Amino acid sequence: MDITVIFDIFTPMNNLTFKILPILCLVLLSCGSYEEKNYVPDDAVVVAQIDLGELTDKMDINELMKMDFVVDNIEDIEDEMPDFILELKKDPSKTGLDLSAPVTMFMNFGKKGSQIRDIDDYQRVGIILRVDDKEKVLKLVENLSEEINLDYSIRENEDEDYTKAYPKEKYDRNHAMVWNDEVLIFTMKTGGRDKANMSKWAVKLLSLEDEESLIHNNEAFEDFCSNRHDLDLFLNAPFVIKTAKKQMDLADLRKDKENKKLLAFVENIEGYATGLNFDDEEIDLYSNAYFKDDEIANQYNILNEEGVSDDYMGLLSKDGKIMLAGGISINNKKLSTLLKNKLLKRLLEDELGTNAQDVLSVLNGQFAGSLAGFKETEVTAYDYKYDYNTYQYKKIKKKVSKLVPIVNYQMGVNFSSKFYKKWEKEILQDESIQKLSKNHFTSENSDLGTIHIIKLKDRLFISNNKDASMVKSVNAWKQPDDSDIEDMLTDYPVGLYMNLDLSNEEIADEFDVPDPFAKKWGSLRMHTNGAETNLKLKLDHEDDNTLHYIMKSIINMGEDGFNI
Repeated sequence: MDITVIFDIFTPMNNLTFKILPILCLVLLSCGSYEEKNYVPDDAVVVAQIDLGELTDKMDINELMKMDFVVDNIEDIEDEMPDFILELKKDPSKTGLDLSAPVTMFMNFGKKGSQIRDIDDYQRVGIILRVDDKEKVLKLVENLSEEINLDYSIRENEDEDYTKAYPKEKYDRNHAMVWNDEVLIFTMKTGGRDKANMSKWAVKLLSLEDEESLIHNNEAFEDFCSNRHDLDLFLNAPFVIKTAKKQMDLADLRKDKENKKLLAFVENIEGYATGLNFDDEEIDLYSNAYFKDDEIANQYNILNEEGVSDDYMGLLSKDGKIMLAGGISINNKKLSTLLKNKLLKRLLEDELGTNAQDVLSVLNGQFAGSLAGFKETEVTAYDYKYDYNTYQYKKIKKKVSKLVPIVNYQMGVNFSSKFYKKWEKEILQDESIQKLSKNHFTSENSDLGTIHIIKLKDRLFISNNKDASMVKSVNAWKQPDDSDIEDMLTDYPVGLYMNLDLSNEEIADEFDVPDPFAKKWGSLRMHTNGAETNLKLKLDHEDDNTLHYIMKSIINMGEDGFNI
C-alpha cells in the first residue's frame, strides 16, 4: 500500500489531526527512556507507554529507510511538507524535545465520565513528552502556528514558569499544549468543542498534588511503571469499577452471601497491565492482574500451583513430535468451594446439563492433549440417497481417504465414582461405541477415523492414532523431543505449545495456507497461573531483531504485493 494513502485519510473533516500530524510524526519516530509519571492524574482510565526510541533501534530504522519502496514514498511526502519540518527531520534536536524519552499517553472520562452511555462525548486524552530545551519548543510551536495555520495563542506564565498554547478561536479549543523545563503535555478532547477548555486541564496536570497523581494512589501502577516493556498498557481498575457501579443497582447482589464475595473479588482488582517486548528471536507478550489482597484473589483462582503430572507427557505423541500441545491443572477442592456460589453453579449446570458436583466427583482436574501431526487415513463417511419408493433418504455408509489430524487427549478420572459408572453404562448404549475389552472402547468418526478410548490407572486416554490400541500403561509412548513442551505443561497450571512449521505441502493444501505462510515460523508458547500470563512467539529469521524482520516484511508487502 502506498504510504501517501494514509495521509489522504486526514481530510479537513478531521482538521485537528491533519494540522498536528507532522509534529506527531516527528515525535513518534524517536523516543527512549521515560521515568516521569507524576503528571498522570488519578482518574486516568487507561495509561499507555511507548518506548519508541527502543522500538526504532530494534527495527533498525536507518536500514529500513534505505529500502526502495520507503525512499520513493518519503520523497513524495517531503514534497508536501513545510521547510521547517524538513529541517527538523534532518536535526530532530531542534524540536526542543528529549528524543531519548518515550511517550506516555492516558485517557479519562472528564467530569461527566460516570455517564458511560455518553462516554464518546467526554473522552479526554493527554500525551506527555520530555522537554530538553523549552525555548526550542516555543520556536517549534510558533512555526506550527504560523506555517500550518494552527493559529495559536501563546502565553507565558513567569510566576509558575510554564508556557501554554491553545487555539485563538474560542469554539476550537478542544486541544492545547503546555510545557515547562521538564515536560510538554498535549491535551485533546472529543465531543462538543464549545465545552472544551484543554489549556486549563493541561496546566492543572503540570502541578498535580500527590493525592491527585495516579502513581501516589495506586501501587499497581507504581509497579507497572518500574517494569516497562517496548509497549505497555495499564487499566486503572478501581476507577473503572467505581464508574461502573454508578450505573448499576447492586443492592440485590449484596444481599446474597456468595454474590457479595464475588463483588468483593472484583473490587479487589487494583489494576490490569499488558505489555509487548520485541526480543531478538521472539516476541514476548505479558499480562498481569494486580490485587489489593492476595487472600481475596486466591478465593477465585481454581488452578493448581503446578501443571499436569509429567507422566502425561508420554502419551502426547508416539514418535516424540508434536504440532500442538496443551495442559491444564485444576484444584477440584477450590472449584467445589467456588461452585457454592449459586450464580456460578447454575451457569455451569446449565452448560453441562447435569449436577456440577457429580461432574467434579469424576474428574481429578488433570487435562492434557496434543495434535501430533496429520496422516492420510481411511475414515467412515456417509452419503444420503433419496428413495422415491419410501419417500425417505437412505443413509449409505462408505470408506474414504482423507488427511486427518492425529489427536491424543487425556483427562484424569475417578473410575470408582458412581456418576462415572452410570455415564459409562449409558454411553455404551450408543451404537457407534464398540467395547473391545473391559478397558478399551472404540468409536467411528467421519472426521477423525477410529477413536480409541482407553481406561488407564487414573485417566481416560482418547486417541485416533492407529497404534493407540497397543497402549497398556501411562508411559507407553516416547516423550516429546522438545523439552520446552514438557516445561510448559508441567511447570504451569495452564500451558500451551504450538509448532508453527507449515512447510508440509499436504497440510498447506488441506487448510488452504497462503504460500507466504507455508514455511517454518518457529513456535508459540503460552502459560498462565490465572493472574499472570506470558506468551512468546518465536520467529525463525536471519535479522537482528524480530521487529526489524516484521517491519521489513510489511514493507516488502507493499513493494512486491505480498512477500513475507
